[in-house]
Amino acid sequence: MVRDLLMREERRDLVLLISNKYETGVTYGDLFEQARKDLGIRTVFTLTGAAETVPTAWPGRIGRIDEALIREEIPDHAERIFYLCGSQRLVRGITGLLGHLGITGTRIRTDYFPGLP
Repeated sequence: MVRDLLMREERRDLVLLISNKYETGVTYGDLFEQARKDLGIRTVFTLTGAAETVPTAWPGRIGRIDEALIREEIPDHAERIFYLCGSQRLVRGITGLLGHLGITGTRIRTDYFPGLP
């Protein structure tokens, strides 16, 4: 989706929350950086692995996506539409967090990565 926006040079007010266990699991970093520069799309990366596995120069956040992270990174979350992509467990968990933040199902779109529990 981001690649398509770049190809069409279409600016959107997007905030991407991307969670990986380790820095080596972060993919499409160059694409997201280009989207930031060219389209103003903001990407927030967070690592969930053990603290000793997080590089000291890691520029992103540490820990799972939770209500506090969403509130801090997306202050206008109540007006947003959320697109969730990942394992069934991740999508269910984030859907629950959004529910606690007052985001109804009509503002949540989901997609699952096949083969992930």
